[in-house]
Amino acid sequence: MNDFERIATSRGGGGNAITLFLGLFLLVLAFFILLVSISTIENVKSKEVMNSLTSTFSDLVTPVTDPTDFVSMQGEILSPEVFQDRIAGVFSANVAVDQIRVIQPGRVMRIDLQALELFVDGSANIRPGHIDLIDRIVASLSANPKGIRYEMAFLIGSTMPDSIDLPTSQTLEISRAGNFARILIERGAPPNAISVGIRDGAATDVTIHFYTRDEDLARLNFGKEESAKKEITYDNETPVSSPGSSSISSTIIKLAPIESDPLAKPGRKEP
Repeated sequence: MNDFERIATSRGGGGNAITLFLGLFLLVLAFFILLVSISTIENVKSKEVMNSLTSTFSDLVTPVTDPTDFVSMQGEILSPEVFQDRIAGVFSANVAVDQIRVIQPGRVMRIDLQALELFVDGSANIRPGHIDLIDRIVASLSANPKGIRYEMAFLIGSTMPDSIDLPTSQTLEISRAGNFARILIERGAPPNAISVGIRDGAATDVTIHFYTRDEDLARLNFGKEESAKKEITYDNETPVSSPGSSSISSTIIKLAPIESDPLAKPGRKEP
């Protein structure tokens, strides 16, 4: 009987230990809740952490300009990175895109989608519900800062023949590419900012590239001063002490002005 009573007493003491540990756990939990409630965020330290993460995971290619919005009296002007964000948002909100990829921040962006998202099935006509999409693209292409030009290249897939010569007949893909560019220009897009083309691939695949270019580098200059006569002198010096040495010789090459047109005309044969 004495042994039985001792065992029963020890089991009763175990329940008290569990209650004690539970109370201690609740006390520690309340302590941490109190610490969290009285803690504050230090802006200086959080900013340092964000800057460190940004510098670590930033792209190797630096953006063109500071990613800020520009405002002018003539209308809204977009910086290159804001231009890419605006274009990505326009397409995401209006059509189902396959992929939006920023190849170079502030410079090059690529959008892949299906042709049926833009065009009526079996036709080169734009879907009636996408006029707002066209207008937003036109507005973004026209909102370039001074010295920078935004460009768009529209490429649609087409089955290429095995021969070297490309097809000369009008195909549905060619009609769609031309009609898309025509509508953009009619709605107010800069003509020099739009280009279209055909690439090897499925006729249902559409790829649109958006570029940011410096106007000074993109402009071609065919001025007369560029084609004026120039002299280039190449000197070939041989040491006098060497066997068979000769004096310094000079070769003068004269470049005559360009007389022909910079662009070849169809049906014209060069002499």
